[in-house]
Amino acid sequence: ADKLAAHAERDRARGAAPPKALVHGDVFRNNVLWKDGHMAAVLDFESASLGSVTFDLCVTMLAWCYGDTLERPLARALLRGYLAHRPLTPEDRERLHDDAVFAALRFSITRITDYELRPQGTGIYKNYRRFLGRLAAIENLGQRGIEEFLAI
Repeated sequence: ADKLAAHAERDRARGAAPPKALVHGDVFRNNVLWKDGHMAAVLDFESASLGSVTFDLCVTMLAWCYGDTLERPLARALLRGYLAHRPLTPEDRERLHDDAVFAALRFSITRITDYELRPQGTGIYKNYRRFLGRLAAIENLGQRGIEEFLAI
């Protein structure tokens, strides 16, 4: 809760809400279908909304570029592909760390809730500790560290 409050306070201090765009919000591997090595479909639009593009980018990075650790070559390749279609504005770069923290928190909380509240045997359990690992990786990088990590 403290981290989310700090995130909101930084937005207020900047004097304006972040620009919003249509985002998917949940581009995990199980929400993408492939055919012959090419993306054929994106599924599960229940989290789609008008939101922060850097949040969407960070969700995707944390889903696709994290094995046992956040994998720098994969994260940089994802960002290069993203930048080929849309540049990051200075405001996007400023939000990147906060949005990565928020993305990691969102999915950690979802997985903890699933693990603790879902009746045993009624679904797929994802180890929430792996999502806490994503959060720790982002927090350890810090605001400037994530830019260095991604080489932006």
